[in-house]
Amino acid sequence: PTPGSAAFLRPPLCTAMRRVLLLVLLADAAAFKFLTDFGPAKLIPRPSAMLKRRRATKKFGDKKLAVITGASSGAGLEAAANLLRTGEYHVFGAVRDLDKMRDAA
Repeated sequence: PTPGSAAFLRPPLCTAMRRVLLLVLLADAAAFKFLTDFGPAKLIPRPSAMLKRRRATKKFGDKKLAVITGASSGAGLEAAANLLRTGEYHVFGAVRDLDKMRDAA
């Protein structure tokens, strides 16, 4: 290096100093690794999502959705009837035989 150049003014790093510097930089990077999973966008609802939720609530109310398999007979029919009695659920019955379901409804 020539006198007056930046390389001339900067003392050379020995191998030990380079290792220490590398360890410090890696430790700093590891300290902030938790931020990669932090999703601030998930915490603040977008206006489009708020509008969709408002429309769905207006159309369907605040009821929850329940899908019951085997709702045409037995335990499935009983579960569907119990959920409908509470008035808190929209119940969809998944059945193989539609005629049997019509009779049960």
